[in-house]
Amino acid sequence: MLKSAAEKIRPIFVSLTTVWVCICILHHPAAAAHQQAEKPATATEQEPALEGLRQPGDDITFELRDESDKIDPQNQEALSWYMAGLLAQKKGDLRTAADAFEKSAAAAPKAASPLKALGLVLLRMGQPDQGIKRSLEAIELDKNDHETRLQLALWFASNNRPDKAGELITDALQSRTLNRKSREFITLHQVRARLLLAGQNIKAAADSYAVLFEALERPEDFGLSFRDHQALLKDRASGYDAAGRVLLEAGRTDLAIQVFEALNRVENNRPGDHHLPLARAYFMKDDLQACETSLDRYFETGRRDNAAIQLLKDLYEATSRSDQLIARLETLAEGANDTVRVRMSIAQVLLDRGETDKAADIYQALLDDSGEVDAYLGLMRVEIIRRNAAGLIATMNRAVRARIQAVELLPLIAVVLEDQTFGQEVVAKCEEIRAKRPNDLAASVTYFCARVARDVGQSEKEGELLKATLEMNPEPALAAQALEEYGFNLLSNDKFAEAARTYSQLVSLPGLNLFKRLEGLYRLSQAESFNENYPAALEAIRLAVRLGNDQIPSLRYQLGWVLIQADQFDEAEKVLESCVRDFAGDPDTHSRSRFLLAALYAQQSRWADAIKQYEGLIEDEKTDPDMRRRCRMGLSNAYLLNGDPDKSEKILEAVYEEDPTDVGVNNDLGYLYADHGKNLEQAEMMIRLAVAAQPDNPAYLDSLGWVLFKQGRFEEALVELKKANSDPEYRDATLLEHMGDVHEALNQTADARKAWQEALNVEQNSTPGDPAIIERLKSKLKNSDPEQNQ
Repeated sequence: MLKSAAEKIRPIFVSLTTVWVCICILHHPAAAAHQQAEKPATATEQEPALEGLRQPGDDITFELRDESDKIDPQNQEALSWYMAGLLAQKKGDLRTAADAFEKSAAAAPKAASPLKALGLVLLRMGQPDQGIKRSLEAIELDKNDHETRLQLALWFASNNRPDKAGELITDALQSRTLNRKSREFITLHQVRARLLLAGQNIKAAADSYAVLFEALERPEDFGLSFRDHQALLKDRASGYDAAGRVLLEAGRTDLAIQVFEALNRVENNRPGDHHLPLARAYFMKDDLQACETSLDRYFETGRRDNAAIQLLKDLYEATSRSDQLIARLETLAEGANDTVRVRMSIAQVLLDRGETDKAADIYQALLDDSGEVDAYLGLMRVEIIRRNAAGLIATMNRAVRARIQAVELLPLIAVVLEDQTFGQEVVAKCEEIRAKRPNDLAASVTYFCARVARDVGQSEKEGELLKATLEMNPEPALAAQALEEYGFNLLSNDKFAEAARTYSQLVSLPGLNLFKRLEGLYRLSQAESFNENYPAALEAIRLAVRLGNDQIPSLRYQLGWVLIQADQFDEAEKVLESCVRDFAGDPDTHSRSRFLLAALYAQQSRWADAIKQYEGLIEDEKTDPDMRRRCRMGLSNAYLLNGDPDKSEKILEAVYEEDPTDVGVNNDLGYLYADHGKNLEQAEMMIRLAVAAQPDNPAYLDSLGWVLFKQGRFEEALVELKKANSDPEYRDATLLEHMGDVHEALNQTADARKAWQEALNVEQNSTPGDPAIIERLKSKLKNSDPEQNQ
């Protein structure tokens, strides 16, 4: 039997991520100016209030320059209004200035200067929409206007539009009139660097930081005054330290070293935080002596953070001094601002060496001396190394009671799972303790063990432990996580009603973040659909679509899928068509929507429409290979049912040639051969390959029975067809009809009629029923009726 092209699909909820970008340039005076409508101050009046905040190039974005020379001198009307506008804004009369610039722009529609001035004045007046509109018109007229582009970039950045701000800065830097050795050039790179950092584009940001480093080292080359240079130097986002760290992160290690050494010079080689990234840079360059010198300077600050200690470990290993590491750490502990980190590191080194008793003594001493709860994590690692499941759970339980959160325990799962057998022992011990003393274990402990159970393949025990976790009324964050995972566990185990109840609890939690709520509603719609509670499924997914502003592709696709399950085909078609239309830029959603739309058409016997969708997907270069293969299978089925078996067969033969091991293709092509009474021995071989791969698949068993029937091997055929129809929960008219045909061939008329009658009932009750199948079954029943044949 051919597999149905409209089989249920369980789409994976891929992405509902909302990215929030914080642009750290709001302290920039130019950005602040865009937020207010007040009397414009002169540069002299501003300086006291902006002390320490001004950046090179502030005057570019604050002051309206007299650019009357860019207006046609013959156009006296435009010039007069432009000069009147400059005078009015200088007096602080922004309304009059705006009117004058508006009239100047009308008189000189091809001049950029009036529009540029008008845009800035409107922004100062607190009319951003009109100000932005006029400024954009100005830069369209002047492709090299970097000043207005900077002004607009700052406004967009401060209004959560970093993408647009970045485009404007890029355009400004390409201006032919921009002096690459000017304050304006440095200002643009300051803004660009921050925008790119906010967008996590480290490599591109490094280019701007390389320019800023040049300005820090040679300010005179860019026309920076002493005051300008000091502002650049003291700005945490553009100074030496920021430049060095970004360049190091971008892999530009040599330049990063130059930057940090320059900072070291500026700081007169005083010990500071910059010595740690400098040490890391030298380590990456394999200059181990310089690395150690810089690291020692960092330790002189008294700081002992984890990154520094890890670098020390790496350094000692690289120089074959691992045996001296503990002695060095003990020395560092003596001069530390806080000895806890160092003592924890000593214990970890001992643990790495397998000296668990010594490590355990240090961890316990830390707990006794300082109450350092992180020492519990060390003690748990000790118990894992000892393969002591009871000790691990007991220590974990104490840690949770002390303060350790569930999220802090999760990294230990990977350590436990290094030995799968030990992981199973942990789960078993947790269940044993819970059975004897159900109130002894904290919720975080049972949750940890549930995660271990999942990763060792004990799905049922995972579900039991997640349920136990929820019964203990855990804190909100853990409750949300446990509900989410318990719901998925139930859904994966086909416990749809329970899964729906669990996801309903999840989405009802107060304070649940939007992402979790959307994903919970998505899964709730799945659970209710599989539970055939379609009104509830539609309610859930419609709410999710609404909360996502109907702009999240996977949610709208899911709505179409649920509508199909609910037999609301007209609305499903509209939703899926909108997915195809609106999400062309999302290849996954676009192709899945077209495929599901084709399946919908096939379900309605609209074969021409189905064929069009399948063929369109096959021809689309963005369609991935697996989807293209599925489309060709669906296309073959559509041609077959549309009355073109030869074309159907050719498509399958082409797919089979590409991959003769494909189980589905072997079944479908073998079935077609059998149905056409051709290549029967080859067909049997192909179908048996499919059955061997999926021995309980009723469609494959039906195909095997059918090819045996076509070869006249009726008794063998009946055995396979009885297997195909053995599940009382799965009744298919074609499978039942085939079994009836075999009974008839064996002269078992009563059994044949019984099978055909059931097939007729199934087809008549299906939506939609196939009229051809119904008519054929009625004919068989009529012709086999003893009373009709007397």
